[in-house]
Amino acid sequence: MNWPGIKEKYPKSWNLLIQFKAEDISLPKRLYLAYELPIKSLTSNDLNIRDLFDFFDYNDIWIEIETEKVGRWNYYIHNCYDDDEIFIIDSNDEQYYPTRKEAEEKAFIQSFVALEKKLKKS
Repeated sequence: MNWPGIKEKYPKSWNLLIQFKAEDISLPKRLYLAYELPIKSLTSNDLNIRDLFDFFDYNDIWIEIETEKVGRWNYYIHNCYDDDEIFIIDSNDEQYYPTRKEAEEKAFIQSFVALEKKLKKS
């Protein structure tokens, strides 16, 4: 994951992720805004990439990764943050990824896009 790019493109989502991780490690609330996990730790100890599933679940964005057969992975993103706005994003039947990891990373990026849009509305 390109964490510096995510921080730049999706600042509201990034701040929510930092808050989520700060709460996860029991950092006092008054400190979490001043606290930013070092970028390198986001890819190693403090944030396992798979933790993003929990982060997006917590924010009512649900990610499914599926495979039809070996080497054909796709994703679906479901959201229900507003009764009037329910959406599904998929990787498109024409677009498959050769590995689960690639499908997950693309789904996470699309989830950051959706979360940023949601946060800008509120």
